[in-house]
Amino acid sequence: MSNKKVIYLAVTKSNKHHFKGILSQKNQIQVHVFDYGRELLKEVLLTKEKIGFVIVDFDIQCCDALLTTIVIKYFIPELFVIGFCSNGNKKIINDFLSGGGDDFIYENIFLPTRCSIVNKHILENFSFLKEGECQTEKDGFRRDIKTGKLSELTSSDVAFLILNSAGFSRKEIAHLLCKSEASVKKYISKMCIYFGVKYREDLLSVSISYGVVKLLMK
Repeated sequence: MSNKKVIYLAVTKSNKHHFKGILSQKNQIQVHVFDYGRELLKEVLLTKEKIGFVIVDFDIQCCDALLTTIVIKYFIPELFVIGFCSNGNKKIINDFLSGGGDDFIYENIFLPTRCSIVNKHILENFSFLKEGECQTEKDGFRRDIKTGKLSELTSSDVAFLILNSAGFSRKEIAHLLCKSEASVKKYISKMCIYFGVKYREDLLSVSISYGVVKLLMK
């Protein structure tokens, strides 16, 4: 059995060069690279492979870094998720950490003089957050998920709302939840009636307003 650390990396093509040092460590690290958030999510949620940790680029499309992290943390709360921030925006970083992200790294940590340090951290303990770099209270924006109107929902209802917000198709949601498409169709009808909206697309704004999910505001 391989002792390689397994990393799942969702990164934009323009930022991929920052991870050359990680990608070159083929003897010690097995890296799965994805261009989009939903691509990574499907693999993370369905794989039987033991994942060491996930890195998500704050600039990824098709499900942003925060929503990608929320989905991962709902279904696999113990999985370590690191955000990669190219601009050092404290508001974005705070949102990411409050949404369940475990750690983050700045673009400037990848300067040539520091690449070996980054690789060493990834190989040994993948701990990047330096005290004082970011002030945040990780109380979590989903703190009211079990109160009020949301308290009447089942865990399957909430799981559907989260995957729907991530932009998965009805067929993909059925596969990820191990349900039939007919069951997912019933979820859609049930949630639309429950929240008083007409269309499945309206459930995203409902999920945001009730704190089930949150998007990065850049």
